Amino acid sequence: MRIQKWTKASNYMGEDMSEYYKGLARRPRAPNALMDSNFEMALELLGGESETVLVCSFGSWTGSFEQILVHESDEVAVAALEDVAERLAEYPVLDDEDHSEREDKATDVLWKELGLRERIEYLVKHEESIFAARTDNAYDLYHRAEQTYYYVQMLANEREDA
Repeated sequence: MRIQKWTKASNYMGEDMSEYYKGLARRPRAPNALMDSNFEMALELLGGESETVLVCSFGSWTGSFEQILVHESDEVAVAALEDVAERLAEYPVLDDEDHSEREDKATDVLWKELGLRERIEYLVKHEESIFAARTDNAYDLYHRAEQTYYYVQMLANEREDA
């Protein structure tokens, strides 16, 4: 069994959740395409939030996070959570399409935030046409300057992981 029961940290003063199995976690204030996609897809595979499937927020001085918890009495959800863990052990993405859409959106947001000088700098770095700097979105960038698109996508992912 890959999933584990929730355990109380020594400095935790909240509700005892020891009858729950731990599912995926994410940091809500630090978006990450892969983490958010897997979290949402896992929650969907578990049938969404219910009396036995919870999304709990935990916080400390290092930051807060949300975690999916599944009560031990819900055998169907526990089996689904185990299946999620098995799938992630084989391949790190639960839904490639959802992950790709989130990654594309993050890339598009970053491209729109960049100033013209930064855009030109990235295009020159990748030996691509500086005229692509005037594209309005990452989709158009991909079709005009593919290497720069992938570079901006990498930057968007790094920014999300920070």
